[in-house]
Amino acid sequence: MAATASRKRLPASVFTQRASVKAVFLSVLAAGAMLLPVSAQDTNATARLTIAKAPAKHLWSDDVVGSGYLRGAKEAGIAIGGGVAAPRVGNKSLHDLLLAKIHYGWVFSDVQAKGKWYAGNWALLEEVFVGGQVYPVTHYVVGETTLLRYSLTTGTRWVPFADGGIGILATSIANPDLGSPGEFNGQGGLGVNYFWRDDVAFYVQYRFTHYSNANIRSPNQGLNDHMFYVGVTWLF
Repeated sequence: MAATASRKRLPASVFTQRASVKAVFLSVLAAGAMLLPVSAQDTNATARLTIAKAPAKHLWSDDVVGSGYLRGAKEAGIAIGGGVAAPRVGNKSLHDLLLAKIHYGWVFSDVQAKGKWYAGNWALLEEVFVGGQVYPVTHYVVGETTLLRYSLTTGTRWVPFADGGIGILATSIANPDLGSPGEFNGQGGLGVNYFWRDDVAFYVQYRFTHYSNANIRSPNQGLNDHMFYVGVTWLF
């Protein structure tokens, strides 16, 4: 009791001051809590505005579909196709084919011959295909082709192209036209892309296709087919 009595009583004004400081502090915290959602909303709105204003990736010369690809643009695509034997062109028997293919391409030139009807871009493509002969008997076919492609500038969503190239393949097609499981392939033809979006196109294509082994092994009559493809390609 002596120790308790020895404690000094603080003036009432000190408690009043402490209560006032505490009230102010709690008021500041409450105000901050109320402002926090508003600040977050403002930040999100700013982010959305920034994204909306961000420029789209340029894929076309003059930013117009069909005006020619921008140099450095790339593409990837898939397609399916069927082929019928070219009559009286080397092969002794019929070889009707059904193939699926994927490709990756790179535009390596600016628009060439601007102002001319044949203005366009050069691109390098790598294709991989798989499938087989479906008539008169079934055989497998798998291979790759490296191609050079030239695409015309039209100023429209229709973009015609021509391409051609060579590659290698493996197949179980044999006598009387092919003499080894390893063969070479040469292909060339015409096609057209229709860009239903600025970066996505449907396409159709014709290719003359030749398989042979360059007389490494007999027989080497060769296989020659007219191939027709439909597919989709993405520009990026």
